Amino acid sequence: MSTPANAHPTCEALPIKQEEFETLRAPSLIPSSIIVGNLPHKYEPQPSSTLTPVATTYQQLIMATLYKMPIRGTNKVPKFNRTTENLVDFIDIYEGHANEAGLCGLDCIKGIIRYLPPSEQELWGGLPEVTLSNYEAFIKEVKVMYPGCEGPKYYMLNDFQAVMCNHASKLMPLAKELSDYLCMFRRIMQPLKNEDRIGKSECDCIFFQGIPGDVQMQIRTCLLIKFPDHHPREPHLYMNVFEAGQFLLPATAASAATQVSAPATDLMSLVVTPPSAQQPAQGSVMKCEYQYKRGNAPLQDDCVFCSSLKHFLG
Repeated sequence: MSTPANAHPTCEALPIKQEEFETLRAPSLIPSSIIVGNLPHKYEPQPSSTLTPVATTYQQLIMATLYKMPIRGTNKVPKFNRTTENLVDFIDIYEGHANEAGLCGLDCIKGIIRYLPPSEQELWGGLPEVTLSNYEAFIKEVKVMYPGCEGPKYYMLNDFQAVMCNHASKLMPLAKELSDYLCMFRRIMQPLKNEDRIGKSECDCIFFQGIPGDVQMQIRTCLLIKFPDHHPREPHLYMNVFEAGQFLLPATAASAATQVSAPATDLMSLVVTPPSAQQPAQGSVMKCEYQYKRGNAPLQDDCVFCSSLKHFLG
């Protein structure tokens, strides 16, 4: 029995269906942040190598609308009295207002010139840095016209002597004058001591010599009581002299007038009217006093009044 050749059924190969992958296209109307979120992989932004500059013009515009520069004649306006000591404070106060108002360049230069006295406006306004609109160079040139406004001042020994002689010739009725003298004294003394150009004992001696003579006597008496073991040839420490002066001198003019009038009242109360000018009141008993002149008479052991030997009154 023969088996047919195609007894077993054969399976024909079916064609494989190939699917086409569609590429996602980003619509133009969808924001980029949503597109990044739909991507299958994790999105990591690349760090930027350059920093984006901050626009200061808009900030200055906002600050200018919120803060206004003070008007001349008000309390907050910066004031310049044409002295070297006041220049740095004037510039610092003005720059504080200018920073709040957002001024810079030529506007900052014109602003500081407006607060100057009329004579100084012509001087500062004629500087060549005004046309360059460079505020830093402008202020640097202004400080050149006022030497000594910055940095430590250089004092001489003659300045020290001048301060001493100036205060020694003035009256010192109140403690405030002594405090002013101490401030001026230490302002010149400290740089000289830091540079080893004056000694400690010399400073103490000069400070005491700068006090008027009448106050010196009072302070010397007070220090003699407070420091009895201090050698008279050595000067007292200038701070001990200052403390004694603060203790002795009155604080106000009213207390000074009270101290001056009080001794006069006490002295008048001690004045005794002569007996001839005293008028006894009617009915009063007057006590009589007798003066006994011995002369060359021999000494007696009895009483002068009653001649009794039990007691003696000569």
